[in-house]
Amino acid sequence: MSRNYEVTLKVKGIVKETIEKYIKDEFGTIIDMEPEYHLGEMKNNGVFIGTAEVCLCAGMMENDAHEKISEYFKAINAQALVQTQWTDLEDLPFEEYGDEMTE
Repeated sequence: MSRNYEVTLKVKGIVKETIEKYIKDEFGTIIDMEPEYHLGEMKNNGVFIGTAEVCLCAGMMENDAHEKISEYFKAINAQALVQTQWTDLEDLPFEEYGDEMTE
């Protein structure tokens, strides 16, 4: 079974092009990593952030995917920092309004 997710990825200590290439090669999707700036700061602190839609297959869970991503980048730079945030696109909460439709 596969599930579709939106993942927000934050990485420090890895260059932008390496991050984007890995996500494309591993998950078959494009992620546009941009420098993360904090309010009032004019320079980047070395963190890149990006969001992409990915499909996790073969029973892979979000934490498994995070570990795979993290291990890859930490093999390049042991001091790299990696954070992911996963949103299950197939089970989003919603609010429903209007008239009840009954037969």
